[in-house]
Amino acid sequence: MENQENENTDRANVGVAESQKSKRSASHGMGMFPFTIHQFIYYGSLTVIGFASLAVGFSVAVAGGSEAKVRSALQEAFPAASVKSVQCRKSHKGLCEVVTDTNRVFFVDTKAHYAFLGAAVELTSGRELVNERVQALAALDGGLPRSGGLPPETAPAPAPAPAQGAPAAPPQGPTNVRVDLPKSNAIVINPGGRLKLTAFTDLNCSYCARLHEEILKDPNIELTEYPIQLLDPSSAEKAKLVLCAEDRPAAARSIMSGGEVSVSKDCAPFARMVAENTAFAHRVGIQGTPMIMRADGTVLSGFRPVDQLRAFASGEPQKAQRVAGPPANPTSATN
Repeated sequence: MENQENENTDRANVGVAESQKSKRSASHGMGMFPFTIHQFIYYGSLTVIGFASLAVGFSVAVAGGSEAKVRSALQEAFPAASVKSVQCRKSHKGLCEVVTDTNRVFFVDTKAHYAFLGAAVELTSGRELVNERVQALAALDGGLPRSGGLPPETAPAPAPAPAQGAPAAPPQGPTNVRVDLPKSNAIVINPGGRLKLTAFTDLNCSYCARLHEEILKDPNIELTEYPIQLLDPSSAEKAKLVLCAEDRPAAARSIMSGGEVSVSKDCAPFARMVAENTAFAHRVGIQGTPMIMRADGTVLSGFRPVDQLRAFASGEPQKAQRVAGPPANPTSATN
């Protein structure tokens, strides 16, 4: 008798649990995503969770693994969430990177059986992919000028002016950098120009491409440009190919405009140059691109038009002030 009562109680408990599960599922639209994933997308929860064996509706919807299908399936599952981008790169080997409108980054496998939230470490290199990507996104969203820089529709809101008598906020990132890297590690534009500037750039950075265009407008400005890997893993490979090319400035322009670079020699030795440039940039605290320095080490962060670059290189900082916005600093949020 007692055993039967216990059995009945167990069945009742199971029934309650199933009922509660059903209610939770209904409250989340499709009934197949744990709330922790919902939290992550909306609130930025750092909970690490994987979900296996998702309901067939989601899995079948993205069976092809294409970015468009992954985006569509995510939006169907989370209609109130805004997915900014989905990228299924070959370098991710079966994973699609998802970025929300609040710059939350997570991965979904191409068949949508699993979502991976939290840290994602590439074992061969030790790189932490999520944090690296978040920093790169931060550099884009928080570190570019609003005028002559970010398009108006994506420009961050202007910072409030400090109260009268209050000290100005300290600058973010390095303010003076003495570059001791060999010039052989660099792309040199307008060699022999009277005015000298140095810059750290990423070949996936659209404002670095615009910097090239501006420098070419004044042959008196020589730009020594050290390509680094900051915004994307592919930046290192692109930088290696550019440094390996016979005409480095032309190769950089081709890469930045979406073209290709053909080289006939072994480019492996140039990977070391990119690694040296990147290590130096990390060591001195460079967290956004482009980052520009003049001969005395003074730093100018972000894209500037040629007249401001000329004034800055000439030692006239008042004429080269940033139009708006803080210096590039992904820890506060490349293209």
